[in-house]
Amino acid sequence: MITSIKKPFKYFAFVLILLFLTHNIYTIFVADGDYGLRTKRILIKKVMKVVNDNPYELSEEGGFCQGAAGWRYLYMSYARIPVRSSEDKSFAWLWPPNEVSKEKPKYSVIMEDRRVTKQKHVGYKNKITEGGFNAYIYED
Repeated sequence: MITSIKKPFKYFAFVLILLFLTHNIYTIFVADGDYGLRTKRILIKKVMKVVNDNPYELSEEGGFCQGAAGWRYLYMSYARIPVRSSEDKSFAWLWPPNEVSKEKPKYSVIMEDRRVTKQKHVGYKNKITEGGFNAYIYED
């Protein structure tokens, strides 16, 4: 596909793609406030204080975008990998073998975007709110 584009247009397309990627990477690192990376890191730290070293399952709630917001990746980067996650059904084939555990989790953590409340949560052990997000922690 790209080989069929004429040379001047290839350079133009390359520059456009590079600008797009640069802008998006920049946005990730400078986003702040209720939905920034700093807020998410604080929330993850608070959740992990409750979960400690126990096995946990991670789920994301919300619409299409909020349900695939990358929380598993953030937990993997700033805490530790959950034994299971809601993203496993779509992305487990990309992960190393045996990364999706059959171990029974002690806790279930549900991440929710407060703008898109999908259901009313009851029976949770802890509810942690940070910025635009709620984390519901259930003990199994």
